Amino acid sequence: MRNLLGAVVGVAVALGTILLFDCISHQLHPVPEGFDIDDSAALAAHIGAAPIEALIVLVSGWFIAAFDGVFLACLIGRAKRYLFAISIGGLVLVATVSNLILIPHPVWVTAAGPLLIILAAWLATLVAPKPRPADHA
Repeated sequence: MRNLLGAVVGVAVALGTILLFDCISHQLHPVPEGFDIDDSAALAAHIGAAPIEALIVLVSGWFIAAFDGVFLACLIGRAKRYLFAISIGGLVLVATVSNLILIPHPVWVTAAGPLLIILAAWLATLVAPKPRPADHA
């Protein structure tokens, strides 16, 4: 039961983190009034015109989401840490890559985003406290 709770909390926190950082990024580079989100050319132009700060916030959000989601799942759950890294980190990775495929981003964002997510999931498994022997009973 703790593994399921850890996974659910980890996913919820990761998604909440992405939402928070997306909101911050949108504050730094708001969408113009009357913007048509279905116009792929306008969307590409909007992302291409984003200031570096907004893009750094976006990529940082993906990194932190993978890290905090996996970390909390490891903290709560008893499963092997790599299972949380694969499941939660993988979910963040798939969502991010889908976003990068659907919405054109600068090359450095497309390259750095997935690599940083993988790094964050791995780092979270290293720094999360190991379960005590009594926790495995």
